[in-house]
Amino acid sequence: MEKVLYHYTDLQSATLIRNTGLIKQSVINATFGTGVYLTEIQPTASFNEILFNNYDDDVSRRQWKQLIEQRGMKCEVCIVLKISRRLFQEKVVQCETGRNVFLYRGDLILAQMNEVVFRVR
Repeated sequence: MEKVLYHYTDLQSATLIRNTGLIKQSVINATFGTGVYLTEIQPTASFNEILFNNYDDDVSRRQWKQLIEQRGMKCEVCIVLKISRRLFQEKVVQCETGRNVFLYRGDLILAQMNEVVFRVR
């Protein structure tokens, strides 16, 4: 059985990901450590729901707006990833937070996924 997770990003980064076949791990502002940040929140969710999930826990509305200004509104593109059970067990951990956040340890190679779909929101 495979696991479906989502990676949200901006259009420029999505183009780079598609061209290289690689989602590079986050190392800056990586609250739960280096890796590729994923979620179970589907692309039918609102921009606000996705952005709130993407940013740090327990921030005020003012801080949240500042985070979006600093880091960008990175949810224009949703990358749908179907991950094999084996790879999920080896590489993915659920982060201990009140948010829906998973961490793929290391760079994520698209060719290793069962299926990859890019969706512009």
